[in-house]
Amino acid sequence: GLDEASMRINRAADVGADLGLLFPRNPAEAERAPRVCRLPLVYVQSRGNRDGRPLFSRQELQQMGYVACIEAQVVLCTAFHFLKRALTELRDTGSYTGISEPQFVAARQEIEDRVLATFRQSDFIPVIAPIGVGAGGETYNINADTVAGAVAAAVKARRFLLLTDVAGVLDSEKRLIPELTAAEARRLITEGTVSGGMIPKVETCLGAVDGGVEAAVILDGRVPHAILLELFTEGAGTLIRRG
Repeated sequence: GLDEASMRINRAADVGADLGLLFPRNPAEAERAPRVCRLPLVYVQSRGNRDGRPLFSRQELQQMGYVACIEAQVVLCTAFHFLKRALTELRDTGSYTGISEPQFVAARQEIEDRVLATFRQSDFIPVIAPIGVGAGGETYNINADTVAGAVAAAVKARRFLLLTDVAGVLDSEKRLIPELTAAEARRLITEGTVSGGMIPKVETCLGAVDGGVEAAVILDGRVPHAILLELFTEGAGTLIRRG
């Protein structure tokens, strides 16, 4: 029941969880849950369920205090899709290589902005998986940084924040560079100052800036409150802007 579910969610909050998922049994539980749980709640909705669990519109869930809604059928359809694909490959080849094999890794070509527009018009914050669909319906695994930069450009974000495990872009003497123009960033790549795993991160930021984002920032996610420091102080990483 709700008492046990809220107890588990509140225990999760005590150890640092960010969200709670809830599948209330009736409207009374659905309305009460956001008041007794100390985490932002995601409502799990299942159309056609045999238990008669309540269904609500987005506006109703927002009014009750939920931050998002998951349609159980969408999750199940996704799971069935990949299960069918795995079983088909096992039948035909005797093995399953997964979705990250080289022939199923792709570069991003286009972002479907209509879905993003729906989120912009609501109070929901989406978590976007870096999975793309090919012209023939194939499922592709796309670099997560690349997708993030493309989404930022598609929505014309003011800032694109890329959290990493390094301080930011470093010069030839390993000192942090607080700000770069796009031209300067490209020159550092050409000269070899920016190398290795930092190259795709800088290129992602350049793609976002070229796509209309005002500025992109490579941040050290290990620093406490790195995002707040970047947004409300002089910054905590390397900012790349047009120019």
